[in-house]
Amino acid sequence: PKSQMDAYFAKTKLDEFLLNDKEPHRVYPLGQLSDQAHWSYFHQSVEGYHPAKLRIYQDIRESCLMNGSDPGFGNSQAPINWNVVNMLNAKYLLAQGGLDHANLTPVYQDQAQKIIVYENKAVQPRAFCIGETELIPEREARLQRLNQASFRPDSVAIIEKELSDITTPNQWSAEITRYEPNYIDVRVTTDAQTLLVLGEIFYPAGWKAFIGDEQKEIYKVNHILRGVVVPAGTSVVHFKLEPKSYKVSTAMMGVSMTIVYVLLIIGLLPVIRNLKNRNAVTQQGA
Repeated sequence: PKSQMDAYFAKTKLDEFLLNDKEPHRVYPLGQLSDQAHWSYFHQSVEGYHPAKLRIYQDIRESCLMNGSDPGFGNSQAPINWNVVNMLNAKYLLAQGGLDHANLTPVYQDQAQKIIVYENKAVQPRAFCIGETELIPEREARLQRLNQASFRPDSVAIIEKELSDITTPNQWSAEITRYEPNYIDVRVTTDAQTLLVLGEIFYPAGWKAFIGDEQKEIYKVNHILRGVVVPAGTSVVHFKLEPKSYKVSTAMMGVSMTIVYVLLIIGLLPVIRNLKNRNAVTQQGA
């Protein structure tokens, strides 16, 4: 019933607090909160909503996200892998209890739902620049590296094939100027050729990247994210979702509709001729 739907997805004061932050970010609901679809309705949630997740994302959830047993991650009631939480742009963590971590600051409390909102001070932005890489082609080795506190996703990118001619810039900025389901634009300014990392899932079956009219290769970063080499100076990286299957199916649909209309016209021609003949006979009789 619509009334039940409206009640379930009613916006709360907690939602309004999170929505006041206009900067691109994700929320990470912990414990029983992670099973609630409510968070994905209003916010970008680390847990997502659809149960059939992409394999690389499921790898992160199963092997890394709650596998922060390395003592270097610090003391916390939840075994959180802060490498992954930070690189996924999880700015706010939601919990129904206290969390003790140096990078977490309580910023809001919902008394009715007994939910505390913590701001993650170590969160990485949705788009950032990196000049150092680690080449790890093997899947299991990549996931193990992500689970080590010594790995620093804010300064090193794990890649699966050789990437050269990039350096760590002394100064850089990356601003998302367009953010839509099928289009993302990032304005980048850097004093060296470097790797722009976008905190969105790597999906080579559809996403393409362009700087001007030149298509750029999208690299798989940290097993799940996407990266593009950008030149020194200021440039805009255009990400577009253009899957070949969509183009092919659209073309097939256009051809099919054309054939249907042609057949329809051909089928109507005898009817039109008969109507003309009848009108002619009627006029002669009159």
